[in-house]
Amino acid sequence: MSFIVMYGLLILLSLFSLLVGVGLSGELRRLGDRRSGIGSELPLNSRAPSFSAFEPSSGQMVHSNSLKGKDYALLFVSTGCSICRLLMAEINEVAISPLVVVCHGTEQQCTALGQLPAHVRLLIDSEGEIADRFGALTFPTAVAITVSGRIRGYGSPRRYLDVVNLQSASTAADHDVVQAKLAI
Repeated sequence: MSFIVMYGLLILLSLFSLLVGVGLSGELRRLGDRRSGIGSELPLNSRAPSFSAFEPSSGQMVHSNSLKGKDYALLFVSTGCSICRLLMAEINEVAISPLVVVCHGTEQQCTALGQLPAHVRLLIDSEGEIADRFGALTFPTAVAITVSGRIRGYGSPRRYLDVVNLQSASTAADHDVVQAKLAI
């Protein structure tokens, strides 16, 4: 009799584990979808999402509308990312194109990444909301934006030159969108 009871309990425990596993995987999937907002990159040539973020150098909030009218790249970095730190050091030495660094972390953590050249703007994205809107699920991620405020390309840069190449991927004077993917 005790063998039958133990066998029954084993079956019940197995079913319970299966149900918990299925429920947990579904919840993790929903959490991932909610975290990313869109779950992946935005389509090329789609309008870039609007955003506002704090800029430590000016002490003011910056709205994405103030960036329109010129081509630029958003570089999403995180203070806990070692590749991001190396990339930031390289930017300090060779930044040559309009660039907006969107840093996931506190103002103190982000400004500790180093002094940036004057034409590179640092914006604080402490909660990761801007990264979510752009589908930047990993760090670093670069997003090239056209003069008309459209997505030109995405990439996972390992060097600053990768960001420059992504940003200058357009071959047409009217800023046609060119899909530019960077090697991971």
